[in-house]
Amino acid sequence: MKMRGIFLSTQDTGESGTIYGLSFGVMVIDPSHPPVPYMLSTLSQEENALRQSLVELDEKMTLDFTRHAGNSPSKVYEQYQFLRKRWKGVVGSSPNI
Repeated sequence: MKMRGIFLSTQDTGESGTIYGLSFGVMVIDPSHPPVPYMLSTLSQEENALRQSLVELDEKMTLDFTRHAGNSPSKVYEQYQFLRKRWKGVVGSSPNI
């Protein structure tokens, strides 16, 4: 499934909002959940392992979860949270993030 829409919010949509978006092919962007392409654009070239993990996650985020039983929206969200935390550790707490 390709992304069918974007939901942009000025408020944190929380875990349930992001999982709902993944389930229905909607990219949810809020202050707490930057999109994977943005996270990739802020990484230096030296961060190859994190970059590869984010690329793989980005591919998983567009899956049709009804056809890929091994990846549920909640599991993909857990991976997103883990990699987002690693990304924040690498790029720091910039006011632009």
